[in-house]
Amino acid sequence: MSQLKFAATTANAVAAPPARLSCVSAGAMLLGLAFAGSASATDLGGIIPPGTTVTLGAQAIVQPKYEGGKDYEVTGAPIIKFSGANPFSSFLKVDARNINDIGLGLLNVGGFSAGPALGYRFDREEDDGRLLRGLGDIDGGFLVGGFARYDFNPAYVRVSYLTQVSGEEDAGGILRIQGGADIVAGPQLVLRGFAAVEFGDDDYMQTYFGVTAAQAARSGLTRFTPEAGAKSFHLGLTAEYEFAPTWTLIAGAEYVGLLDDAADSPVVEEENYVIGRIGLSKRFTIGR
Repeated sequence: MSQLKFAATTANAVAAPPARLSCVSAGAMLLGLAFAGSASATDLGGIIPPGTTVTLGAQAIVQPKYEGGKDYEVTGAPIIKFSGANPFSSFLKVDARNINDIGLGLLNVGGFSAGPALGYRFDREEDDGRLLRGLGDIDGGFLVGGFARYDFNPAYVRVSYLTQVSGEEDAGGILRIQGGADIVAGPQLVLRGFAAVEFGDDDYMQTYFGVTAAQAARSGLTRFTPEAGAKSFHLGLTAEYEFAPTWTLIAGAEYVGLLDDAADSPVVEEENYVIGRIGLSKRFTIGR
C-alpha cells in the first residue's frame, strides 16, 4: 500500500510530531477531525472558554519526496485554528507556517510578535530518488529556534530560524525571510499570498545538498561541498472559500526554485517544482 506522511500541522496550536500512516488510516483520521468537531463542541466547554471559535479540518499536500526530487508524495495535515475568545491570547500568540515552523509569540506589542519557534523535519531516505542511492538515509527530528513577525494589515513580514536538535546529528538549520498579505476578496473568499527566501547554514547545505568523498565512491556522484547561503525562493497563493455556513474549502499552490549551490548540487533532479494543497475545514463556537 502506498504511504502517506501524516504531519500534525496547526494554524494556531502546537501538535505532536508526525508519524507515517497508510493512506486509508491517515485519511480516516484527518476527516474525523472535521466531522467530529460539532459533536464535541459542548464537551470542550470545560477546557476552552465559551465563545472561542474553533476550526477543525484536513488538508492533503502534494510535494516532492525531497528537495530537488522529481518523484512526488502526499502529506496529510490536520487544520486546527482558534479565534474569538482565544484560550492562548492571554499569554502567547501562535503563528504556524507549517509543521517545520511554529512560532510561539511570547512578546506581542501592537503588530509585532516574537518568541521561540518549534517544528519537525521529515527524514530523507535513499529510495526517495535515484540520485540518492548510496548517500545513506537522513533522520528527521525536532527543530527549535525563534521567530519575529510584524503585521501592517493586510500585509506582514516574518523572519525565523530553526535548527534540528534530534535525529540526524549536525543536520543544520534554515533562516526564512517571508513577506505576504491576507486579502478579503469577497464575503466568502480570502486570498493569502506570500514570497519568501530560505538560507541554509553550512551543516544544512552539506547534509541535504552535499556529497562527501565516501558518498561519491558509493553513489558514483561527483564530490560536492556547498557553502552556506541562499537555498530557495518561494512564491505561493492560497484561496479559502466558504461555500456553506461554517464550511471552507482550501486550495493553494507554491512555486519553489532552488538557488546557488542548492541548484548546482548533484543530488538535485529538478531545480524548480510546485507544491499543491487542498483541504476542507469546519468551524464551530464553544458553548453554542
